[in-house]
Amino acid sequence: MMENGHDAKPEEVRNALRWLVVSTIVLWTLVVILGVFAWTSSQSQRAALEKTATETASALCTFRHDLELRVISTENFLKENPDGIPGFPRASIQQSLDNVRRTVVALATLPCPPPELEGG
Repeated sequence: MMENGHDAKPEEVRNALRWLVVSTIVLWTLVVILGVFAWTSSQSQRAALEKTATETASALCTFRHDLELRVISTENFLKENPDGIPGFPRASIQQSLDNVRRTVVALATLPCPPPELEGG
């Protein structure tokens, strides 16, 4: 073999090949370690994101159920007090009711379980 104008000795070739094999193994080991680290990190981030999403959906469902109860309560109140009460005319109460209904409609796409009844 000719290398830089002189013959390479078999021992030099073996040393170069050994160095090349060791370097390749070390580099692939690093690639695998980094890949495992990246995968593990992404899995823990995914779990944290899923937990946050579940907690947020649960809170929004609780809020929606509360608003649904407010709609029912306000409708019953307006049946009993069709003109409102002193200081709170029907128009103001109706406007508030309409706003709450719009919020309930906006939250209607949430996959909420039926509300839990108090005391049961």
